[in-house]
Amino acid sequence: SHAVATRAWFATRGSRGEDEWKPVGQAAVDAILRARNPYKGWRFNHLPDGDNDTFTTGLMLFALDEARGAGVKVAPHVFAHAMEFVDEMTDPHTWRTGYNTTGSADPRLWGKNKAFPATRTELCTAMGVLLRTSFRAEDQNEVIVRSAALLSASPPVWDLEAGKIDYYYWAFGTEALSAVGGMTFEHWRDRVLAALVPHQKQDGDGGWWPAIDAWSVDDTTVHATACCALALRAAID
Repeated sequence: SHAVATRAWFATRGSRGEDEWKPVGQAAVDAILRARNPYKGWRFNHLPDGDNDTFTTGLMLFALDEARGAGVKVAPHVFAHAMEFVDEMTDPHTWRTGYNTTGSADPRLWGKNKAFPATRTELCTAMGVLLRTSFRAEDQNEVIVRSAALLSASPPVWDLEAGKIDYYYWAFGTEALSAVGGMTFEHWRDRVLAALVPHQKQDGDGGWWPAIDAWSVDDTTVHATACCALALRAAID
């Protein structure tokens, strides 16, 4: 939550004066850096405890990159060490990026594993592709291409009974493959549009998506809709 909020704070800084956004933004960045595990990345603890995962690390890096774009100083080794952790989590045989061990399955909310099997998505691999295209594209082309093929083999499908609805995966997968481009992205884009557009709900307040995916709990319709909107934006930009 802190990573996403920090990224949003810097992305919208143009709507407020520097005296307002800068001290809050700096405090947010300082909190992220305090939580970083030396030579690695992040997970859940607010102080370093040696526990890391790919997804949280990715969210933190994108927040720091947004801050860096606003002029906040972030040491280059923070990105370098985190990307080394992502490399460590990527299986050189399957090209799958694991969650907190090499090539491991994607995470799930407590109690969601049975309804939404983690083996049916490639969320952490999507995060790995997106991070590499953002920060390491010059020397990671083979990993990017082979990992992107895993995403292509598990495209978005609106199938609640089979447990395949995963808004996080669809959002980050679309952003990742849009950076890869080519036929891989075109195939994915067609599938994500087919999954999302017909299932948007309409009422007097506009369009929204139901909170029924692998990451949804009660009263998280806004979160579900935001994830779907991000996926659509990446698909059509």
